[in-house]
Amino acid sequence: MKFLRNIWTIELIWWLSSALLAALILFPIRFYKIEFYFFQTNFYYILGLILFLRWLFLWKYTPYAWSIPFKLVVVFLMIPVVFWGITSFYGFKGYLDEVGIQEFVSHLNEAEQSSLSIYIRSEMIFFASSFIISACCVPIKMIASIWKQYNRNTV
Repeated sequence: MKFLRNIWTIELIWWLSSALLAALILFPIRFYKIEFYFFQTNFYYILGLILFLRWLFLWKYTPYAWSIPFKLVVVFLMIPVVFWGITSFYGFKGYLDEVGIQEFVSHLNEAEQSSLSIYIRSEMIFFASSFIISACCVPIKMIASIWKQYNRNTV
C-alpha cells in the first residue's frame, strides 16, 4: 500500500510542477500587465503538452497505467481535445492576422514591445502546435498500451 501512496504523491507532484512550469513560462505576460486574451488557452496548451508528453514517454509510471477503462476514455476524449486545440489555435492565428500582436503590447515602450511580441507569438505557436501533435499521438499510445496489457501483460 505504501507504493500506491507514493505513486499518487508523485502524480500530484507532477501536476503541481507542470502548473508551476506553465506559470513560469507565462510570467512575462503577467509581469508586464499584458491583456492577453489567449492567456488561459495558452496555459492549457502548456499544461496539456506536459501531461501528454509524460503519458507518451512515461506511461508505465503513472498510477492509472493498468486501467483499461481510463485508457478507453482517454482515447475518445482526445477527439474533442484535438478539435478544441485546433480551433483555439486558428482563433489565435485569426486574431494575429486581423488585429496583430501589437495590440497586446501597445502600452509598453518600443524595445519591450518588440521582444514581448516575439516571445508571445513564438511560445503560443510552439505550445499550441506541440499540444495538437502530442494530443494526436496519445490515442495511439493508449491503444498500444491496451494491446500490450492483453497480449503481453505489460503496459
